[in-house]
Amino acid sequence: MENTMLESKFFNGLKLILRDNTDKLWPFMAKFKTFQNIYSNLDIITKQLKIVLADDVKSIDVDKEFELLIKNKVLVITCNHKEYPSMLKEIYRPPLGLYVKGNLNNFNTDKNLAVIGSRKATDYGKMVTEKIIKELSAYNINIVSGLAIGIDTCAHTWAINQNLKTLAVIGSGFNRLFPSINKSLASQIIENDGAIVSEYPINFEPQKYYFVARNRLISGLSKAVLIVEAQKKSGTLITAKFAEEQNRDILAIPNNIFSQNSFGTNQLIKDGAKLIMSGNDILEEMGMDKKESINDISTLNLSVAQKSIIKLFEKFNELSIDNICESTELGISQILTELTILELNGIIRPTKNNQYIKII
Repeated sequence: MENTMLESKFFNGLKLILRDNTDKLWPFMAKFKTFQNIYSNLDIITKQLKIVLADDVKSIDVDKEFELLIKNKVLVITCNHKEYPSMLKEIYRPPLGLYVKGNLNNFNTDKNLAVIGSRKATDYGKMVTEKIIKELSAYNINIVSGLAIGIDTCAHTWAINQNLKTLAVIGSGFNRLFPSINKSLASQIIENDGAIVSEYPINFEPQKYYFVARNRLISGLSKAVLIVEAQKKSGTLITAKFAEEQNRDILAIPNNIFSQNSFGTNQLIKDGAKLIMSGNDILEEMGMDKKESINDISTLNLSVAQKSIIKLFEKFNELSIDNICESTELGISQILTELTILELNGIIRPTKNNQYIKII
């Protein structure tokens, strides 16, 4: 067995034995170097930490438990592993290990954007999430969220729809996925070259404080955090607080001052968060050049409406909104939306006389 697998096996064993006390092992890493060494010296360590272990956890079979992970296709990536995300290493006391399903390598980058918001998402919040992710679809940006109902679900769903990779951080073991209604979505994330990440062994039940802890990973794995909707007291604002502590960019969507779901976002903007109105605003904040877009139309997941507009350029060198209205059944509002998306994708650009030309 390779050293990395040994480390994974013994980390899993330690996590099952120590449970929520596992992070207390950080001070011992410098001395013992490996989880195998820590496991071998666990009696000494638990005495120093004044942790009393129950007889049933002392008898845990680490080999059998590791076989269970393999059977369930769950990887364990420890902090000593070369595939451990570099962004996470920047935060205070990162997890000593991660449980992973899918391709975590895709997210070892500084192009991860967290998109989070209220579980009680409004139609406005859902529309904004769809709009922003569609406008980012031509760029190599990954969408990170928490697989919760509401804005999280919307973010993961639209990322998949627009062929963007998405990462979900959960607050339970994989066999105890919460909310259970999102099991199908979790499978879709993995099938589309995304990943699911947890700090917890596969059979750990969800706990309220696990979700608070996972929020620091959502922000920690991301270069910037976009808050779509947030009430006055919410887990979303806890993530924003973690983002501030981790020196991540905090972005927020403005909203109706009379809406409960807008109190958090409007307050964040008031306190200095970047006001976001478009995907272009996010690209600027993340320091991405528009030229980094995918400039091959065939690789883009364009809507029927967008394709119909592009086809019109076979008849016109330049297109006005009136041309599009006359030649399609699209309404003005939809035309403006589709033109904005095509412009952000680097396919068209406006001219000085309020027309549009195709540039690729």
